[in-house]
Amino acid sequence: MVGPTAIAFIKGDAVEAAKSLRDFARDNSPLVIKGGILDGKPLTVDEIAKIADLESREVLLGKLAGALLASLTNAVYLLNAPLSQAARLVGALQAKAEQDPSTLHGSAGEPVPALNDTTDSTASVSEAAPDNPVVADPA
Repeated sequence: MVGPTAIAFIKGDAVEAAKSLRDFARDNSPLVIKGGILDGKPLTVDEIAKIADLESREVLLGKLAGALLASLTNAVYLLNAPLSQAARLVGALQAKAEQDPSTLHGSAGEPVPALNDTTDSTASVSEAAPDNPVVADPA
């Protein structure tokens, strides 16, 4: 190193230090940054300039947290979409049934049996086709 030389030892945020030195060097032309060492590795002037152009640690952590939150929000939305669609479908069917009760009836005009109906439906099936036995599991 030729001429006057200064060495700065910095504790804390390397980005803030690099920004401070860069800004001071802009205002004071005799100061020329020739290099640096970060975590035991030598840095060129271009690498120091790149570090100085970075945003502060807090801003970068905030951006990372925002990106993670956005990803989680999108995942929740995608997982919730089928449930929402099913709820809208049931709501639309209910509204249509309230307007036109025949919506819930079969083609013969009789109500469609409910899923939890306890009547024995195997008797009518076995009577209709006596040659074909029907095995039904009541569970």
